This record gives sequence, C-alpha cells and structure tokens, in this order.
Amino acid sequence: MASADAMLVAGSSLTVNSGFRFAKQAAKTGKPLVIVNIGPTRGDNLAIAKIEANTSLALERLLID
Repeated sequence: MASADAMLVAGSSLTVNSGFRFAKQAAKTGKPLVIVNIGPTRGDNLAIAKIEANTSLALERLLID
C-alpha cells in the first residue's frame, strides 16, 4: 500500500481480515478505495465509490473505455 496511489477491490466481500486490513490501510492513508462487488462488503463505508456489478463485466468495460 505504501507505493500505491489507490486500491481497487474486485469480487470480494472483504470478510477475511487479511483483505479488509488493506482496505482499512488505504482509507487511513487517504488513498481512494473503489469496490466492485454484488452485495454488501465490510469496506463499503470506507470506499469513495461502490460499483454493484459482476466483476468480469465491470472490469472488461473499464478496459474498453
């Protein structure tokens, strides 16, 4: 996280603490956190944006645009 500009979480509810720890670190250091997932995640309140979509479709769309 130290060298990252932002964090993208794709297809995870962040229920496992090891992943959620990175989301908390991003928020704590003021780095933007964006989540792509269908349904709620533990990091929703930390994210600057939440995309409720299938990760395969959403990420493919990001690459095309």
